[in-house]
Amino acid sequence: MPWLVSPPSVTQSTPNAFADAVTNVRLLSWLLVGALQANQPCLPIPISCSQYMADYIHFVLAGFADQSKESVVHMSALFHAFHLCQLWTVYCERAALTSDEPQISSLANILDFWARVTPAILQLLSHSKVLADMVNLHFLNTIQALRQCSSAVLGQLGAMWQPILTAYHAQIPNKLRLKLDCCENQPSLNFEPLQQWLKGVRYKISQIELQTSAASPFYNV
Repeated sequence: MPWLVSPPSVTQSTPNAFADAVTNVRLLSWLLVGALQANQPCLPIPISCSQYMADYIHFVLAGFADQSKESVVHMSALFHAFHLCQLWTVYCERAALTSDEPQISSLANILDFWARVTPAILQLLSHSKVLADMVNLHFLNTIQALRQCSSAVLGQLGAMWQPILTAYHAQIPNKLRLKLDCCENQPSLNFEPLQQWLKGVRYKISQIELQTSAASPFYNV
């Protein structure tokens, strides 16, 4: 996938470039779903590509406020971007447990990935409270997904994520605070919860893609 190492620049955010980026994000998500379902360790995308993954998500998030009204394909971008965030985080954690990839390297890549993505989320939050509420819904779903997978790195991301959770609030709302408290000190990733979560991810992505294809004749499922 030569396009993976050549993510678009935010200065190139035209409707067509944005739609292409969303398509690539979808493809990456399905590739990671397949890799995580494999019975044997499977790393079709090197962990070292973490920066490129972050750049694609950054591009989608940076363009969402302006491009989301173009079509239903563009509207689904936020959903796909956050699901790729979830999948890449779990993929890197899984690699640390099941492959020759050094655990410290995998976890460092996760933290670096979120350090690159978080500013784009914060920038998107700044557009309006309505958009912020939409973003926070996806973000909260991401936290819940990582918790469901018993993500070991989740507790280390709280400080980085606090500005997202406190957007338009003086402090983290109580409901979010309770969910975050439950996320701390999670055990390592287990196989059974992972497969259950992947089943749900497959279903949700499939439903969004079917709905989008029904509304857009040029959308490829």
